[in-house]
Amino acid sequence: GIQQNGANIPNVNKHLSSTISTTPTAEGLTITAINTTGQKQVFMAKQLGNLKKYQCGLCEKIVTNIQIHVRRHTNDKPYPCTYCEKRFTNSGDLQIHVRIHT
Repeated sequence: GIQQNGANIPNVNKHLSSTISTTPTAEGLTITAINTTGQKQVFMAKQLGNLKKYQCGLCEKIVTNIQIHVRRHTNDKPYPCTYCEKRFTNSGDLQIHVRIHT
């Protein structure tokens, strides 16, 4: 499941199609994503000061939720639309999309 600071975050990964875990390092986090076929990808994220913000090691974007951001790099889309075949990386994008159907 998803881990943060070595502890599992309950119920966060119930809709994930891959497993994303984070490991604290001296500079921030190492993020490991393993998809359903067993492919493993490792990313680095630099923590910015005492803020709960991270800079992605791949694209240098600054984000507060690194797990959701990593999905954009892994193309993991665990949130399916119930009206069509589209899938989304986060529930917010899905909610915006569903409005076109209602």
